[in-house]
Amino acid sequence: MGALTVRQIEAAKATGKRYFLSDGRGLLLCDGQDGAKTWLVRVSINGKQRDKPLGKAWGAR
Repeated sequence: MGALTVRQIEAAKATGKRYFLSDGRGLLLCDGQDGAKTWLVRVSINGKQRDKPLGKAWGAR
C-alpha cells in the first residue's frame, strides 16, 4: 500500500473490530471498535516488532 491519503483516513469507519491502515513505511492508523483513531509507529527493538502510540486517541464516539 502506498502513503495514506486524507480521504482514506476520513473514510475509516468503526466496524466493531479493531483494524489498521498502514502507509507501508511503519506508520499505522489504528481504528478502534468505538471509532477512536490512534497513530502508531511500528519499530523493531532487539529483533522484536513493537507498536508505539503517538499521542492521544482522537475522534472517540
